[in-house]
Amino acid sequence: MMLTLLRRFLTAAGQNNDENSLGVNTTYEDLYHSFVFLTVVWAAGQIASSKYLRMPPLVGEIIAGILLGPPVANFVPDPEAWLLLGQIGLILLVVEAGIDIDIATLKRTGLRGLLIACLGSILPIALGIILAIIIHGTKDMKQVIAIGATFGSSSLGIALNTLKVAGILNSPVGQLIISAAVLDDMIALIILSILEALTAKELQISNILIPVVSAVGFLLIGGYVALFVIPSVNKKWIMPRIAPENHGKAKLIMMFGVLLIMMPATFYGGSSYLMGAFLSGLAFCQSVELQDQFTSQFKRTLSWLMRIFFAASIGFQVPMKDFGKATVIWHGVVYTFALLGKLAVGWLVPNFTNHRNYRGTHLRDILITGFTMASEGEFAFVIAVFSVDNALTTRDTYASVVLAVLISAIVPPLGLRWVLAKEWAGDDNVNDNDEEKGNYSKGQSSTSEDENDEDQVSEDATNTPVTIKACDSNIETGLSFDSQDDSLIPPSDLGN
Repeated sequence: MMLTLLRRFLTAAGQNNDENSLGVNTTYEDLYHSFVFLTVVWAAGQIASSKYLRMPPLVGEIIAGILLGPPVANFVPDPEAWLLLGQIGLILLVVEAGIDIDIATLKRTGLRGLLIACLGSILPIALGIILAIIIHGTKDMKQVIAIGATFGSSSLGIALNTLKVAGILNSPVGQLIISAAVLDDMIALIILSILEALTAKELQISNILIPVVSAVGFLLIGGYVALFVIPSVNKKWIMPRIAPENHGKAKLIMMFGVLLIMMPATFYGGSSYLMGAFLSGLAFCQSVELQDQFTSQFKRTLSWLMRIFFAASIGFQVPMKDFGKATVIWHGVVYTFALLGKLAVGWLVPNFTNHRNYRGTHLRDILITGFTMASEGEFAFVIAVFSVDNALTTRDTYASVVLAVLISAIVPPLGLRWVLAKEWAGDDNVNDNDEEKGNYSKGQSSTSEDENDEDQVSEDATNTPVTIKACDSNIETGLSFDSQDDSLIPPSDLGN
């Protein structure tokens, strides 16, 4: 009976598309195509991460978006709606990154994260400009600057997703990367403002200074309010008036209230709305109840939204039809070398372990940081599209730059997977006891003396114990722990 009514409703909706119809209607074809798209995106991710290909699922998801989206088949209905869903997923992921921040670790890595973010933007931009001059010369410096500017940002979505699934988001190196990636997005917005100034007939200094002042102001003032003011107000004035069993739900509501205020405040203030999302989560990073509620309410939804993010926000932006030109291909491959500047910042990572500098697990942390920062995504596409729309670059140049960005979204996650799967032994001169190995985890992590204990499974991608925030605050394990359904996340799910 219900199926019959639903079929009649969908049929009526598909036939009642005239201008006089009331409400918002859809068609059966759009609904069916949407389910096909979701199925293919999920299946492509599973195939990519299978034991035969051993790639991050995001590789398959991006390819599915390219093939079914506007670049090739144009099979997906309402691509703007899918882009919107992907961006919603990115915002929730950034909020979760703020919630997962450990204040003690942040104090240790904050300044180093700022240094990595700044050099991680300056070096690839400089390399991109040099490569653009080699290819195009110095006749059109606006195009040269626009090309270089595209490679300044790192993908916060890819970084968060890969670190989270790998189980190292809450480790010192994971916290360092996230702080650097958030700052990197603010720098990308400043770069975009500079490009906007280049399109004007007269260069105005205010167009460049406003984003800089806004970003620094929100970082300092917003960070102080998030870490000290909001938690204090909650503890003294709000939580005592709410039943203890409802604290988690109340804090979740308050966090989204802060989010709805901070996103427009940062956006219209000339900064990045992702900074507003991060600060909203940061304001509640000390609340275990909120962490429990957020995980239980959004874990599965966020997983699907991130699949859509990779398929739509990245896959839909790739101009596949322009990749048939030889000049586009070789220019794109050359531009990819600008990402060496991102890889280089990994050597700025401090030694969080007792192993020798630039050896063993310290080298692992260096490579994790370099490969994660080298993954470009959302902001790189935004800058590339802005440049071509405002005649700063040609369409062929846009295609070449996007090809380089696409390579950066696929190859570095593969390198990261290799790093996490490799065994990193300590030096002979170092006492590799359990306590020292635990220094890699967030704060201090303890390990079981019995290495054969089933909680210390050798399939752990990092081969190093990592303390993961979970619903059960007493759980400490060497694997990424799924706090919703008590399942372990295998290394094969990297990137999903």
